[in-house]
Amino acid sequence: MKIEVLQYFTVLAESRSISEAAQKLYIAQPSLTKSLQMFEEELGFRLFERSRGGITLTPEGKKILPQAKKMVEYYESWLELGHQNTLSLIDIFVGRSFADFLLPHILVEFSQKYPDLPVNYVISVKPGEHISRSIQKPSIALLSCNDQELQVYTKVQGNPPVILTRGESRCLVSSTNALSRKPFLEMQDVEDMFLVLPGTRMDASNIPSVGSDISAEILCTIRPDRRIFIGALSNVISQAAENPQTFALSFSPTLRRYERVRNGELTAVPFKGHTLETSLCLFYSKKAARQHPQMMELISAIRRSYKQFEDGL
Repeated sequence: MKIEVLQYFTVLAESRSISEAAQKLYIAQPSLTKSLQMFEEELGFRLFERSRGGITLTPEGKKILPQAKKMVEYYESWLELGHQNTLSLIDIFVGRSFADFLLPHILVEFSQKYPDLPVNYVISVKPGEHISRSIQKPSIALLSCNDQELQVYTKVQGNPPVILTRGESRCLVSSTNALSRKPFLEMQDVEDMFLVLPGTRMDASNIPSVGSDISAEILCTIRPDRRIFIGALSNVISQAAENPQTFALSFSPTLRRYERVRNGELTAVPFKGHTLETSLCLFYSKKAARQHPQMMELISAIRRSYKQFEDGL
């Protein structure tokens, strides 16, 4: 038995058909079929039941699938170890709303300590798309996501993230606006206002339809001509504080980092219901962190930084 046959078996077990599995494996369908038939002959029992509706695992196939996955995982980790080089780069992808939060001073200190290990710091509209299991080219993603996204991203990552905090998106409005005195807002309360966003108009097509940086509900409420992109996040906060006809979205409790929130110029009003609840997450490969002490050190520094922020609230 070759290890590639186990890889074929695990991929086919999670596919709807042999042709789909062959496409995933980049091999010809007859080659895949022959390999699995030889594997079944070697084992002495069938792994799949074949029908017009597709393929399903036999009881024996279901029994050995977890073991086969583990063997493939071991093999792939051995290959990673065998080809492992010294860590040469760490990618960090951060959502726009967290670009000025936690990381800047940490990266300066890290770069001073490890001048030969560059950190590629990227502010991304969709940081979740950069989640990676790679050990040789590890990445860290800092983003907020709803429960559905959390499940999806955890599956992509291969391990759960560090959840720094749970919170919700709130409406930041000037304290001079009558909305600031409401206990909560309905979507119609903001439909005639201007939503100020970080970035440029070019970013509009990349705004997530669901999730953390902006809610799909609010996008449906605010017309495109009332979404204003004004560059840096600091500009967004200033505009929301100084113009009562505008509002911004921010994640609570981290919005307390803004001085204009702390001094009362801006009020963070929740939206009615819990549709905007999210988690501030730190996604990274635990295997990569175990392999690279510098990466683990960077992650630990981020967690300490958030704990210090939280203690100061």
